[in-house]
Amino acid sequence: MEIINDIMFLRGRTTYNIDSTLASIIGHNFLNGHMNRLCMSRLCRNESAIPLIEQNLDKIDWRMLSRNPMAIHLFEQNISKLSIYDLIRNPNAIHILVKHNIEGAIKSIIMNPSILSDYPQYINLIYTHLDKLNESDWQMMTRNPHMVNLLRQHIDKIYWRGLSSKSWAMSILERHLDKIDWNNFSLNEHPTAIRILGENIDKIYWRLLSRNQSAINILKLHTNLIDWDRLSTNQNAIDLLLCNIDKINWNNAIKLKQVSILINEYMKHNSVNYYDEYIIETGCLNPYQLSWAKISRSPFAIDILNKNKKYIHWWVLSKNSSAINLIEEHIDNVNWYYLCENKYICYLIKKYSHKVPWHKLNWDLLSLNKDLFKYDYVGLRRKILPYKHELIKKYKLTNANKGRATYDLINTYILRLKRKAFTHLYVGTRETYEDTEYIIDM
Repeated sequence: MEIINDIMFLRGRTTYNIDSTLASIIGHNFLNGHMNRLCMSRLCRNESAIPLIEQNLDKIDWRMLSRNPMAIHLFEQNISKLSIYDLIRNPNAIHILVKHNIEGAIKSIIMNPSILSDYPQYINLIYTHLDKLNESDWQMMTRNPHMVNLLRQHIDKIYWRGLSSKSWAMSILERHLDKIDWNNFSLNEHPTAIRILGENIDKIYWRLLSRNQSAINILKLHTNLIDWDRLSTNQNAIDLLLCNIDKINWNNAIKLKQVSILINEYMKHNSVNYYDEYIIETGCLNPYQLSWAKISRSPFAIDILNKNKKYIHWWVLSKNSSAINLIEEHIDNVNWYYLCENKYICYLIKKYSHKVPWHKLNWDLLSLNKDLFKYDYVGLRRKILPYKHELIKKYKLTNANKGRATYDLINTYILRLKRKAFTHLYVGTRETYEDTEYIIDM
């Protein structure tokens, strides 16, 4: 798999080592000399922080870096420093695991469905090392839809509790109804599963069925069996919830896309508390009482918040990325520590740098933010071309020869690089940059 090593090295060179460094760190303009506050350990997990990491190799947290999918070019010369546990969870590190730790490679393939999406040939690695699979591996396999054919060939190895909820496994489940776990099967949204559940009402686990977005018709026929806490997470249950406002768990419902409909209905008959109600007996906040603190959390209740600004909990709203316009209108009211959880934090810091209380920022969280770094897209486009031709020349690839599969592999990587690079938010703008053409037209 030498071609894999070359392509992964290509990714490292083209994505980050262009010009002075492809990603130019906006230090003096953006963080105003506060770069030293960033957490190096967290930066090692940041896919966009590679230039800064390369400049501080002596400070690398190798365990954290082992999970960074864009740091692959740093791994080959530092194998002994890597954390195998974390490397297994890095889908881009599969070629390194194949070379240095075959058992780790097998676990990585099983755990990361994206590996077989990009490199379907690696399924052969599983077939040739079936003897190395343990019970935990077979259990994990039920989470990976690419393993369905292998599972079909090894029915006796299937972890039925895990597989029963998977719609992609319906072809297996419907042939082995005697083996399925009915509790988890109640979560299965496949139309065939819904039909089977309708025919086996006595076997349904209502707590999980209440979460099933495809089971609304069954739930409407058995409202006395509904778990209302779980139904409050169900995006398709708005009609049922509207008819049972007093049973809604607002901690869950506040995340629903149509929650504003529920809030407006609640407000017709009830007053909304400013603070969450605390229940002394349970030591918990009352989930059935709607409050402005809860509403301030919701990304789908901005219209209601705009009409009731005096009730907003600003420290809660500061985390709400959908409330960016409200936050900008009232920038003096926000909590900058919690604002670091907002995806627009870099944009806000840059625009309102004169108002930033630097000592109050959550620097650990900020260190994970990809928008700390701005990509040189023009440089990327210019500098990637020689490396593409270098690979094509090395492997003598043409559209017509037998290297077509490898040729396609290179093309796939470069297009993935394009998608990866051009979906980042520009620092200083709230718009997503979309490019309509490929970085390289192979």
